Amino acid sequence: MKSLLLLVGICLWQPAHAASTSQCTDARGLAAEAATDTLTSWQTIYSVYERYHSCDDGGVAEGYSNGVVHLLATHWNKLPTLDALAKKHPPFREFVLSHIDATADTDELQEIVAFSKSQCRPSLTTLCKAIGRAAASAVQESNDVLHKP
Repeated sequence: MKSLLLLVGICLWQPAHAASTSQCTDARGLAAEAATDTLTSWQTIYSVYERYHSCDDGGVAEGYSNGVVHLLATHWNKLPTLDALAKKHPPFREFVLSHIDATADTDELQEIVAFSKSQCRPSLTTLCKAIGRAAASAVQESNDVLHKP
C-alpha cells in the first residue's frame, strides 16, 4: 500500500512540477525580462533561453532579439560558439534565427547582412546563410514599416 501511495504521489508531482517550469507565470516573466539584460555571450543567451523559453513574448521577446542581434553585430567572431550550441541543441538555433527580427536595431541588422556575406568561415556557411537571410528579411520588414503610407 505504501508503494502504491508513493507511486501516485510521484505521478501527481511530476506533471505539476513540469508545468511550473514550462509555464510563464508573472514572476517568471519578470525574471526573464531582467535576464534579457544579461545577454552578452552565446552561453548566457543559451542559459537564459533554456530557463525562460516559455516566456518568449512581448518585452521578453524584444529583449531576446536585441541581445541576439547585438551579439551577432558586435561579436561576429564568436559565431563558432553559436554554431556548436546550435548543432547540439537544434531548437536553440531556431530560437536565435527567430530573434533576428525587425524589432532590433536596423544598423546592426545591416552589419549582420554584410558579415554573413563577407566574413564567414567555410565551416559555418550554412549558419551564415541562414543568419544573413533572417537579417535581410528583418531589414526589409523594417524598411516596409518606415515607408508605409
